[in-house]
Amino acid sequence: MQLRRSNIISRLILHNNSRREFTNRISFKDIIKTNKNDSKKLILVENLSAKNSSINGHSLRECFNVKIDNFWTWNYRRRNFALIQLNKIDDVMKIQSNCGYNLHALPIRTRMIETNFPAIDHHESSQSPYELGINVKKSLSCSDLKERFPTNEQLITHLTEMNSLNELDELLRYFLITQLEDVICQSVFSDFNIYPFGSSLIGLGDSTSDLDLALLHVHQWRKNRDINFAMPELKSERDQTQQCLSLIADIIRNFMPNISKVNRILRARIPIVKMSFDLAPIDIDISIELSTETGHHGLLMADYLHYCVSQHVNIKQFLLFLKYWSKQHGVVKSIPGNWFSNFQILALAIYFLQKEQILKPIVNIDDNEQQQSVTNVMNTMKMIYSFFEFLISFDFEKEAISIQTGKSFTKPDFSPLYIENPMEPTLNICKNVSGVEFKKLLLQAYNSLDAFHCKDFHLADLLDPEYFKTLEKRNNQSVR
Repeated sequence: MQLRRSNIISRLILHNNSRREFTNRISFKDIIKTNKNDSKKLILVENLSAKNSSINGHSLRECFNVKIDNFWTWNYRRRNFALIQLNKIDDVMKIQSNCGYNLHALPIRTRMIETNFPAIDHHESSQSPYELGINVKKSLSCSDLKERFPTNEQLITHLTEMNSLNELDELLRYFLITQLEDVICQSVFSDFNIYPFGSSLIGLGDSTSDLDLALLHVHQWRKNRDINFAMPELKSERDQTQQCLSLIADIIRNFMPNISKVNRILRARIPIVKMSFDLAPIDIDISIELSTETGHHGLLMADYLHYCVSQHVNIKQFLLFLKYWSKQHGVVKSIPGNWFSNFQILALAIYFLQKEQILKPIVNIDDNEQQQSVTNVMNTMKMIYSFFEFLISFDFEKEAISIQTGKSFTKPDFSPLYIENPMEPTLNICKNVSGVEFKKLLLQAYNSLDAFHCKDFHLADLLDPEYFKTLEKRNNQSVR
């Protein structure tokens, strides 16, 4: 009965409200729209003559003869780049009208430009280069963390910053979205826009996160009884999706500069095209949604996750800490396998917050509700401790979890862990997780609770696998 009711709820969400917004707050789609509009005034410049120095703001203004509101410079693979924010969108076309084409290249206009600036003029102090992803750097040891961040609050703030996108990381991602739209959505796919989803741009991603993108219809796909476009016949919707993505891969490979490793993965459950951006460490996955009946599952979930992190800063700190904790102890790995993914850990944490009545389940969020501050939120340390208590006390052997309803129900199979897919409730998002990997998660939760009760406890202890080994040895000796 519980599973059947969950299916009914899903149909209400996806079919009747395929473009629903969860509240009157600023939705994730509103943020996307604003940031995409702003990013259309960005151009990316590589200075081929500056081998050992960052691009200088004075040289930029001299070269382009336009007003520059801001710029960000960085070095990557011994190459020098600047992302420039122009004052007016018309200035983009002004700069493009002065550009030439390299020999033996397709004459394609983009907002990625190569220059040969003169030697840097040092009379204006050059802006310091930005770093792409401060979290890419080698993490500090736990002893160094304790020394640099003596209080737990300081460490939480540092970890949140380290595991979030910095300004340049985020701007580059939106630049790539609008640049891909310029290339893909100006001809065959003119009725489509590109939207990001996943953790990368909702506040839970870092610079190592893939940029997940989906092509979605600008308007509801119109089907007229009497007048329709003529088009080639295809066997099925999946065949249609595969053909579209294959064409998108060809467009990107031929018309989008600084993109490499374009691979079609068309036989996956959700077909995608994978690629890499050559001017920064950003991997991109593109899918397409052709269905007229449902909203894009990834975008709907991204909007809910955005709601979660926008409720209170402590919630974002808590979720980011768990992602980092899971990575430190090998609970989550960067490649697919029979272990946990970041999304599965986040789903567990979100269910815990729903049970604590800190977050509302997906189906309980009122479209007409005004934005309100969370009044019953715990501090971050309390959330971390209580989450580990939840993990070791919940009856995972008999109960399954739904973040759609915020309730548990009788587990329908014998998998080690069952978390209902909030967008396809007949599926278990943890189907891949083995019993061994699930026990590893519970063991690390036990160890974390033990660490909390140790003398001179510091939050950095929870991130140290060696410290946990010491705890296990001590517990074993005490048992003897």
